[in-house]
Amino acid sequence: MTLSRLQIDGFRDHSEAESWKDVRQVRVDLDDVSDATFSVSLLDSPKLQDPGGLDRQQAEDDPRQAAPLSLRFDTGEEVSQQRVGLVYRRAMTLNQNLEALAYYGARRLDSAIPFRFIDLDREFFGAGIKYDRTLELLGLSHRWFIGADLQRQIDDRRNFDNQGGAPGETLLLDQKEEVTSLGVYLQDEIRLSKKWSLVAGGRFDSVNFDIDDHLRADGDDSGTRDFHQTTGRIGVTWLPRPDWQLYTSIAQSFETPTATEVVNRPQGGGGINPDIEPQKAISYEIGLKGLGDGPFTCSLALFHIRLEDELIAFRDPTDRVFYRNAGESRRNGLELGLKRDITEGFEINLAYTYLDAEFDSYEKNGLDLNGNQVPGLPKHQVFGEIVYEHPSGFYAALESLWVGESYADDENTVKSERFVLVNLRTGVTKNFGRWRISPFLGAENLLDESYSSNVRINASGGRYFEPGPGVNLYGGIRIAYLHD
Repeated sequence: MTLSRLQIDGFRDHSEAESWKDVRQVRVDLDDVSDATFSVSLLDSPKLQDPGGLDRQQAEDDPRQAAPLSLRFDTGEEVSQQRVGLVYRRAMTLNQNLEALAYYGARRLDSAIPFRFIDLDREFFGAGIKYDRTLELLGLSHRWFIGADLQRQIDDRRNFDNQGGAPGETLLLDQKEEVTSLGVYLQDEIRLSKKWSLVAGGRFDSVNFDIDDHLRADGDDSGTRDFHQTTGRIGVTWLPRPDWQLYTSIAQSFETPTATEVVNRPQGGGGINPDIEPQKAISYEIGLKGLGDGPFTCSLALFHIRLEDELIAFRDPTDRVFYRNAGESRRNGLELGLKRDITEGFEINLAYTYLDAEFDSYEKNGLDLNGNQVPGLPKHQVFGEIVYEHPSGFYAALESLWVGESYADDENTVKSERFVLVNLRTGVTKNFGRWRISPFLGAENLLDESYSSNVRINASGGRYFEPGPGVNLYGGIRIAYLHD
């Protein structure tokens, strides 16, 4: 059982937040070869204010201020959600395993955005099954995975005019939105020799969107859209020595728009956006993971990703978020991670990411944006930390994050500047019978850096920036009940 409460005043005006979360999980051994895990999670967020985006001059003059539209329309959310789930596992034989799961949840959302108030009731549920078996075939060891998952989401959405953060009398949208997805997959892990292994698999996904328009005064916008896609992956792993792993892989991916992305239509009205398509990608990766001499580990990965119909966000003058497809784009990158124990209790972690993301084929409002950088993705990020852990349960860590500059718009005319954050956290964890008590304390942005904690991509009116806080302190206590 874990019970948590979050309450913050916020660095900026109109940025208070309050949230409760209760998570409980019970695992029961049914017999010698099977068990079941039952989980319940409850979330209640009665206040999540949104201070909105600022233009550069506003952010420099007074980073604490809220956007005028946010104050005028009292923007923010009230959210509550309940979810229950059950996972059943059974070892059928020494070489066969079965896992089945099911879940159900409900979500209630009241969201005040500029000019609109969104009233949403959501139900979501799903189930899945996975079977794996190890066997010898043609003199090689195989481990087969086969499975399927089904998910369904039902939204009752009503949009009203926003009267100072409350729903007005004008009903702007009233529709029922249903999304059903079915996926089936198959994968084989083959041990070719003591040092070589191969993995190959495929997946088929089918996603259906069905909209029933209840507001017929402006016409019937009811409709459906179906997306189907087969994807695959193949990878090879080589162990030159027991503690080193060299791997390479090719994988396809398929990402449909979310329900919100599908129903938000720039031209207004309800129904389905007919102009938006799923995002598809194929990625190539080669990497190395291993242990060095002494208490030292490292990882290195090089990757190339090609995307078709990449989903790109943009905002209209009312600050509503919509999505469009960007033709073709690519990403070339590198990820490097290092970890070393320097003395008893002390550990150093370093991570570096290089990402070059460009549009290869993208025409927007008559402009050729080929060769432009994809907004919101910095080329360089560096993370480092020194961690100390004592057997008594006390810990402390000093960390630093360096983030390079990135663009805020497709046209690459506005940049979010680079910044460095230095943070300190400390705490202690103690067990008292079945109870685990963990008080903690931290300080963030010790250098009092001016930076944007979030960039609103393709914002209208130059309102790209959400300034982050200067030096700030936080603290709390985690209390958990431990089951057997």
